[in-house]
Amino acid sequence: MVVGKAGPGTIAEAACCATPLLLTSCVPGQEQGNAEFVVSAGAGRSVPRPRDMVADLTWLREHPDVLARMRQASAAISRPEAATEIADLLADLAGFPRQAASVSGLPGTGAAAADR
Repeated sequence: MVVGKAGPGTIAEAACCATPLLLTSCVPGQEQGNAEFVVSAGAGRSVPRPRDMVADLTWLREHPDVLARMRQASAAISRPEAATEIADLLADLAGFPRQAASVSGLPGTGAAAADR
């Protein structure tokens, strides 16, 4: 279980680890949609007050089946290849061949660089 605010990095990392979230807060406007997304997907809950967080943690300990479903939902929203997809998109937009987006295709990397 990850307990924290609804930052995109926190949500992305938790989802890639199939970890449910208890979201304590969000930056109004900027992160509110993140919290709504996580809750609507079933990957977490909104717990704006410490009392709510303690109650949810206690309840989830007593209901491992619900926690298991939250783990599955968290995994379902993950995008572990997102960084690679973004790099490929940027490479395509810049007109670079797809191979140039990978680290092995960059100058100064790979076997030739290791020999230097």
